[in-house]
Amino acid sequence: MLWRQIYPGLPLFHAVTADYLRYDITVTTAQHVAESADRVRSLVDKTWIHARLAPSRERPPLSAQAVHDVAEEFLRILGLLPVGVGREDWAAVAAGVGLLRQQLQALMILEQRPVSPPGALALTRLLPPEDLALLAQVAAPPATREGGISGSLALAKAFLPRARRLASQAGASWPQELETAVRDHLARELAVDLPG
Repeated sequence: MLWRQIYPGLPLFHAVTADYLRYDITVTTAQHVAESADRVRSLVDKTWIHARLAPSRERPPLSAQAVHDVAEEFLRILGLLPVGVGREDWAAVAAGVGLLRQQLQALMILEQRPVSPPGALALTRLLPPEDLALLAQVAAPPATREGGISGSLALAKAFLPRARRLASQAGASWPQELETAVRDHLARELAVDLPG
């Protein structure tokens, strides 16, 4: 039913059968297999590559740059809230809340230091129950002025202290000037105080 190549440079295919059996298939050579034996399963392996893979991999260290980038992106998106509100573009405001939620999710994933990035449907195997509950709480506020502002502020309250703590652990620089500018911008344009 579906056979689609995802990345032209890396032969990764998504496949779905008529009874919705789903596969993610990579066609590669031995020198390009970056995973460990516990993370991949070989469908065709005539040269026993899978048997030569490391049994497992250590979790990587926390990336200071990745933490900084997620924090910076969260603040950048949050700073756009007055634009959507000013235009009364509630669909864009709701999309912005969704982007903020994605940054919170990305931060939670960074905290877990996964061996390789999780798939979109693998969060329950990676994140602790309290993180999953928090993501469910802030899932999708109504596409209104109030929903956009309250959803954004709830995400900021969850994100900012956690991101600062993680930045400190990783030795990451904190985008304080950007945070201050966003705080001032939200106070001036929307008369709201940024929590966290």
